[in-house]
Amino acid sequence: MHWNSWILTALLATTSLHAAEPDLKSISFNSVKDYVLEEQGADRHKFERVEQPIIRFTTNGIDEGSIFLWTHQGRPAAVGQVFRLKNVEGGLWLHEFQSLSNGPFTLRNDSKELWSPQIEGVEWRVLDSDLVPSESERLRMVQFKQLAREFSGVEQTPGISGGDLKNFELTLKPREAFRYQSKDQDVLDGVVFWFAQEENTDPELLLIIEAVANQKAKPWRYTVARLSCWPMQVDHKGTRVANLPNLLNKSSKSDPFHIWRPAIP
Repeated sequence: MHWNSWILTALLATTSLHAAEPDLKSISFNSVKDYVLEEQGADRHKFERVEQPIIRFTTNGIDEGSIFLWTHQGRPAAVGQVFRLKNVEGGLWLHEFQSLSNGPFTLRNDSKELWSPQIEGVEWRVLDSDLVPSESERLRMVQFKQLAREFSGVEQTPGISGGDLKNFELTLKPREAFRYQSKDQDVLDGVVFWFAQEENTDPELLLIIEAVANQKAKPWRYTVARLSCWPMQVDHKGTRVANLPNLLNKSSKSDPFHIWRPAIP
């Protein structure tokens, strides 16, 4: 075989191999594109999905991971982590969802009900701070990041090595995941931040901070939301503000946090 022919054959083989590999991004996106999330009750307002994932990541054990966000009146209402475990033969896709809503709603795929949390998903709290929200959006982001750095967290997981649970520090990532406003819900400005284990890029915890419109006395509020079944503790300036229990193999579709295996061909 001539040298040029060998190169051509190798290139064709490589192209064929790549063509046979699954498009994990498309699979991830398609697994949620037909999800319908709507409030329960008479009004049944539908939540709107942010078109693209607010976070994308890979780890040693995950070869595709995306965080999708649904909003109601512009404000975050539900978040879903879609990822594939590559250490399982053929890859195992999982959906790990957390309610950010203050009331019950239902998630359906076609006519099948997959998730229907019956209680509020998060608890909003006043954030005690002397900062006055700036009139400048750019400077408000500086304030948001200053407030976010006051939070810290620890998560207990088996880690890569497995075995007993070990403590891992949760690190605030410098880039925010999502920013929003909602006149209907009195939100002048809001930012979604996220934490991961130390140097990893797998989101474990969300921190949401809002500047309340027309509120002068206590203009800031916050909440935290898990993106992991493992136990976590969250502190603000050294004071414990959240203690999230271990939910491994304990979630059901009526809970604010739920994990299931999606129907992916």
